[in-house]
Parts: sequence; C-alpha cells; structure tokens
Amino acid sequence: MASRARSSSTTSATTQRPTPRSAARPSPYTAGVPAAAAALLIADGTWDVQRMVNVEELPPLPLLRLQASMGLPTRVREGTTDVALEDAPEAQDA
Repeated sequence: MASRARSSSTTSATTQRPTPRSAARPSPYTAGVPAAAAALLIADGTWDVQRMVNVEELPPLPLLRLQASMGLPTRVREGTTDVALEDAPEAQDA
C-alpha cells in the first residue's frame, strides 16, 4: 500500500504545472553543473594549486567559461548594463 502511495504522489508531482514558488528553486541541473565543471578543471590541471584552498581563491573565469559551454551561462550586470560573460570587458582582459 505504501508503494502505491509513493507511486501516485510521484506521478502527480511530475504532471503538475510548476508554481512560481517551485519554479524559483534551483534544479538538479543548476546544482550539478558547477560541481561537475569544478571537477573537470581539477582533473585537467587548470585548478591545480598544490595546496588546499577555498573555491573563492581560484581563478573564476575558467569555471564560468566551462559552465557556459555546459549550458549554464553567466551574465554580468553593472548598473543598467546586462551582457553575457564573454562580452564583458572583464572577461576580455583575462
């Protein structure tokens, strides 16, 4: 009986339209891409600093560019200007 309840609740949850509240929650995709991108940067040596550091101490552009190539782009806002990372002056310098 309990498995039926789980099955029907799963079915109803997947067929319901998202509410504004549920639409604002991060999806597994947005939660997983940064971790996967960071793992790739560590594996290929881009983020190899030979010591333990916080992620904030690592260069951000390799991560942001890799995330964009994986379908999670970053936008840069300054005042009323809103541009894609690759078009931002800060990204051109690095």
